[in-house]
Amino acid sequence: MAKISVFDQDFDDALSNRTDPIVYLPKVAAPFTTVVKRALMTDLANDLLPRFGVDRVMTQTTQEVQGESGPAGERVFKPINDQHDAVRIVVGSIGLLNNSSGQQIFLDPSGFVEISFYGTGLNLLHFTDTNARSLTVTTDGVLGATITLSSATNSTVLAGRNYSMSCVSNIVSGLALGFHTVKLIVVNQIIFSGYEVLNTNSTLQLLPGRSYLGGKRLYKAAASTDAYNSNFESGTLGTKGGHVVVYQKSDGTVAKAVTPTNASQANLGSTNHTNESLIRSYQWREFGAGLSGDFSLAIGNFGSAAFTLDDGTTTLTAGANASTNAVQPEGLSALNVSGTFITLTFVGTGLDIIGQSDGATRQFDSVQIDGGTSIGALSMAASALTSVYKVVSGLPYGSHTVKFSQTSATFSPAIYQFVIYGPAKPAIPSGAIELADYYLLGDYAIGSSSAINFVSSGIIRKVSTREQFYSGTWTIDVPPPNPSAFDNGYQVYTSTSTSFVEHTFLGFGCEFRGYVSNGHAVNMTFLMNGLAFDAGSNIGSTSSLLATGVTGLSLSAAGVLTGTAAGSGEIIVRIFSSTFAIRKLRATQNGATISPGFISIDTITPVHSPKINQPGDLQNTLPIGSCAIGDSRKFSSTLVKTLANWVQAIGVSVTPSTTSTVAIPMHDMSVTIKTSGNPIQISYAATVRNNTSAGNNVALRVYVDGIAVGTQKYMDAPVAGYSITVSDCFIIPCSAGVHKVDLYWYTNAGTAASPSNQRSLTVTEI
Repeated sequence: MAKISVFDQDFDDALSNRTDPIVYLPKVAAPFTTVVKRALMTDLANDLLPRFGVDRVMTQTTQEVQGESGPAGERVFKPINDQHDAVRIVVGSIGLLNNSSGQQIFLDPSGFVEISFYGTGLNLLHFTDTNARSLTVTTDGVLGATITLSSATNSTVLAGRNYSMSCVSNIVSGLALGFHTVKLIVVNQIIFSGYEVLNTNSTLQLLPGRSYLGGKRLYKAAASTDAYNSNFESGTLGTKGGHVVVYQKSDGTVAKAVTPTNASQANLGSTNHTNESLIRSYQWREFGAGLSGDFSLAIGNFGSAAFTLDDGTTTLTAGANASTNAVQPEGLSALNVSGTFITLTFVGTGLDIIGQSDGATRQFDSVQIDGGTSIGALSMAASALTSVYKVVSGLPYGSHTVKFSQTSATFSPAIYQFVIYGPAKPAIPSGAIELADYYLLGDYAIGSSSAINFVSSGIIRKVSTREQFYSGTWTIDVPPPNPSAFDNGYQVYTSTSTSFVEHTFLGFGCEFRGYVSNGHAVNMTFLMNGLAFDAGSNIGSTSSLLATGVTGLSLSAAGVLTGTAAGSGEIIVRIFSSTFAIRKLRATQNGATISPGFISIDTITPVHSPKINQPGDLQNTLPIGSCAIGDSRKFSSTLVKTLANWVQAIGVSVTPSTTSTVAIPMHDMSVTIKTSGNPIQISYAATVRNNTSAGNNVALRVYVDGIAVGTQKYMDAPVAGYSITVSDCFIIPCSAGVHKVDLYWYTNAGTAASPSNQRSLTVTEI
């Protein structure tokens, strides 16, 4: 690190009385930038943040950067959550989309994006369709190839689902570890929602830098490396994963501590979270985006529903006779019909539910963990009080399924929230400053069955309705979903030769989970990084086929799956290597027979960190996942502007309507916000009308975590079809944590409607 300057000495002096831990972020010119008068950015090579794996960054909404310009005088923009000034978007004009394909930024030809990062490569998260969308890549000032993001690609699989596709395409890889700038020059219009920085995948990179605690400066002079899964100063890692904290000690060196996952699994009343801590709570209506097949609009006995959040890993499904009013109006229930169920897929080590019974004892007859045998019934005593009910603890860190089901004609209780746990964060030594944390997955062990809800240990599940690149002609099951047959509610399949699906990930390998029907002639080729399973860098890898209830299929050493299925059921095509690397699995259909239905990719990866999109989340897109390091650093406001948490939703559905005479969610008026314990300000405006006759009204009210807040507002229609804008703004106290905010509506008679997309909802922590 360079000698401390006079300015830096002044900074030392200014922090002499600070007792809170602060990381200092030096500023440098962005390398190889072509932006005129570009502001300095954080020196990412000297910022103390450990690097490892793949770090996902969502770009969200943009803001203009005044005082900067493109080479030809173009306007310059940056993502609003870009605290380190790492991204510049240079355009003559820019567009922000929020439609049935989610929130995205689109750029026309002649525009470009500069992304500066510390790492070895870059992926782009983008929209894909049948239009040719391409860009030319310049890396560190050297002009490279033109990349086509989509061409003759099937878009109906992921489009129209009210969330961003986030298809993953590699832009550049194999760079020397360091500080780089990649420039993406638009050839044909591109639409993107984020990017991923690729880092080293063998050792934890510990960068130089300095921090301050109690007026003392802690100084790390040079970069170094460490093992990501060993060499802990405190704690001993077991086989079930754990929670790692990276910290800078008082002598300036950087070290790690780990809390291992509980050695034993505990169920129901024996569940013990003493060695676990809360990762995230999910209100069940978060699992939706204003579509008929998800949970956002569910009311009454809605049958089946399914939805996966933005991380591609957290999924809620309900089958048969699921209901919102079997016990309590705002609780998710399973009716008194055998076969009704609710299944949550999550990443963590433990689970509780927050629920409520009524005037009688209610229960879920059976609770299954990862597809195994039932651990017993979960009963809730007769009570009008909302309570926490323990489900499980001590699972290996990774993806898991918990299925609540009815096996008899008994009523289930109501579930309001799912509470996810992980291993507790380890303590750090006195005088040390926390820099980062991450979770290590349990050791990989393939499951005993490929049947629905069975999950291998040590995997992160990615469903088929997010992130994949589909080429050719593919079909996705249309709502209502079928969670009884598929663990994410949907399967994607093709009968067109040469059609393929690709999934890019970081890991040792993966499990491709599919579904075949009795009598189907299967012929599909699987490649890893463009090579057969037994070729090139894949030599030495192990591959296998696991089928449950299906015979007649075989997997060759080269990765060709063939045969005629005898029986119906799920299958797993697995490839595993001792090498941890960036990988791309491609499954290609051969011939005109129907391919196995693609359900999910279970990635075999050792590291995972939950992340938050805020500030500026749009349309309930709060949680994402990242196979990288979680950033725990705190900064002085003189170095990095602290961004307040705020979220918003705007109208996406065109003229939604309802005839409900009880309050129900208003299609796309739903957000999720993470708060630190301050009050929140809620404001909304919605144009509404009653299409039927004069005198009928439309009522609106805000609900937070399923509880009505504020006051009810309504309009009386003087004539049929009369439109008026109803609005409100108020402040309520709010505990620290994650909260779900929805706008509800109903009519006393007739049909209420909200014309076009004329409505918005904004929530801000104050």
